[in-house]
Amino acid sequence: MKLELSFDVQAPIDAVWPALNDLDQVAQCLPGAAITGLQEDGGYHGQFTLKVGPFATVHDGTIRIDAADEAAREQRLSVTGSAGHGATIVNTLSEVDGATRVDADVELHVAGPLAAFVGSGVIRDVSNRLLSDFATCLAGRLNTPAAPTGAEVTTGQAAPEELLAAAPHEPPDPGSAAG
Repeated sequence: MKLELSFDVQAPIDAVWPALNDLDQVAQCLPGAAITGLQEDGGYHGQFTLKVGPFATVHDGTIRIDAADEAAREQRLSVTGSAGHGATIVNTLSEVDGATRVDADVELHVAGPLAAFVGSGVIRDVSNRLLSDFATCLAGRLNTPAAPTGAEVTTGQAAPEELLAAAPHEPPDPGSAAG
């Protein structure tokens, strides 16, 4: 089954590109996905729980980045799953109004009971929902400012506003001065 999907991540392309090439980070934002191990060739073992209609299935498999062309902002992934499931995914990133559009061309191989849903549009609907949730999670992670490190604090950078607000400074009590 061929799917052409697009989603927008509300973050700059220079932040989204490295995040999409960090499969640990991708798995943390993809509902139902979990990394369970690393292969010697740089691929990852993982599990993916998929809910489609009345079915909830857990698939073991591997995912790897086969190619990542930073200049073209194009990435090719291969997914090999249990029971004949798998996919080839080509992601192409482009900048759109300060956000990043990801166009995903997916060649999906589905077997077993899920194959009955291939022609019904359910797979496309589920894929769009997963990608929407993924984009929201990724944007949240990329747009959350990191807490300053000890080095940043010692070089004179101000503490974040939320830390300053959490610890209000009270003036000294004049009656408590030691004399």
